[in-house]
Amino acid sequence: MDCIVCYKFKEITNKIARNETGIRSEGTIKQAFSRLKDRGLIEAVPGRARSNAAWRKIGINDADSENTISMYEMYPQYEQLVMDYLVDHEEIDNRIARQMTGIESGTVIKNIFYRLRNKGLIKIVPGKSRINAKWCKV
Repeated sequence: MDCIVCYKFKEITNKIARNETGIRSEGTIKQAFSRLKDRGLIEAVPGRARSNAAWRKIGINDADSENTISMYEMYPQYEQLVMDYLVDHEEIDNRIARQMTGIESGTVIKNIFYRLRNKGLIKIVPGKSRINAKWCKV
């Protein structure tokens, strides 16, 4: 379903996704949309609710713009902002990173932290609960 949202349609509804995938269950498609949203890949189209609800790839603001950059493509720049912040500060948390980058989604920031951790650049500060997690340079 990832590819349908990202490549074939600028925005997609539950009905379109069911038609494209052959999945007949509205609930199954809704769960797939929820997982994509949690991964920071899609967002709800503003002003579209309930039976008219639709989703779009993160970063699409102007339906006619071919030059819009997706949130995922911006990850390296956001990673650099986090690392630059850690030059002058001992640790960073999700709230600070969201304020600094302008990203509203805590899940997207968490993904950026995990990418940096997987590259061996940052680690979680010991002794903090998951909800109060802070990160520091390795």
